[in-house]
Amino acid sequence: MWTRGLPAALQASFERHAGGFPAVAACVFTPDGAWWEAAGTAHLGPRTDQSDGTPVLVDADTVFDLASLTKALATAPAVFALIEDGRLSLDDPPVHALPFAHEPLRGHLAAVGLSRLLNHSAGLPAYAPFFETCETPEALLTSLGRQIPEAPSGARFLYSDLGYILLGHHLTFTLGEDWTAWTRRTLYRPLGLGFTFWGAEEGCPLACNREPGGAFGGLVHDENARVLGPWCGHAGLFGSLRQVAGWLQALRVIWAGQTGGPLGPESVRRMWTPLSPGDPFTPGFDRPARAGFTTAGETADREATVGHLGFSGTAFWLHPPSGRGGVLLTNRVALGRLAGMEALRAFRAEFFSEVWRI
Repeated sequence: MWTRGLPAALQASFERHAGGFPAVAACVFTPDGAWWEAAGTAHLGPRTDQSDGTPVLVDADTVFDLASLTKALATAPAVFALIEDGRLSLDDPPVHALPFAHEPLRGHLAAVGLSRLLNHSAGLPAYAPFFETCETPEALLTSLGRQIPEAPSGARFLYSDLGYILLGHHLTFTLGEDWTAWTRRTLYRPLGLGFTFWGAEEGCPLACNREPGGAFGGLVHDENARVLGPWCGHAGLFGSLRQVAGWLQALRVIWAGQTGGPLGPESVRRMWTPLSPGDPFTPGFDRPARAGFTTAGETADREATVGHLGFSGTAFWLHPPSGRGGVLLTNRVALGRLAGMEALRAFRAEFFSEVWRI
């Protein structure tokens, strides 16, 4: 059951910070229900140019560009679903990347298992602005293939968009079809979850993700993802507060072995368990820092909580043992590419600290 209005401490946190963003939606959930709040303006109508369409109020069904939440909510579950089907293994290298990879990257990738791509320990660079010189997916992959590894596989952790670009490419070539269409059909649709990729469906309320002066309102904000489409797995997912929370709740129920679903319990447990206890990431999800500041909040269980952040201004954290979690969605990038980052950091930490206290 979804109820409008957050518990008092969370509502106070929401009201202190929400006015700093053009659109914001937040919820906290337990196995017994979900409580949510929203503020700001979304838009209906054409969203592929500088027109924002008809303004509407944000609610639990407003669509946000989820940015890197794609990694945890789409890419990693798709990998584990294909592992269940026997089509992938965590020890497999991303063999479909080898034809476009040059040395030394080719030899490096041949010894990298998918688990290392999933948990950001593959030794790959964090990011590269391929879109600045590449106009087609083929050109971008050619450029990616010339990248130089930064560390041996497994030697250290470095959050890497490049690793998830390779995972998305590997998924599509393993399936022989667009992995994002397969994910919508196989993982989301059986649960009635209407996630989309690359943009919102026409007529859906969308929290504008266009930077001031930009020309791509409504399309995925990440420029590399705009070039690559289904050849990437690092960004591109669009969804609402209700959809994100619903997917997390479904995964948690599967994790607890309470019911069936599009993934098996062992897959979800492996996806949420670090390969080694001190790892900062599981195969697909972030973990709170073991000490010091964390956007999961000072009261988080730092050993058992999983989550993810998105550059566009999105975040979630989930505590599987209790079934408690929270989702905080904003369109921060509509203020400017790097605008509002400190304000959002403070909002996240305060909000999620209160999530664990309810």
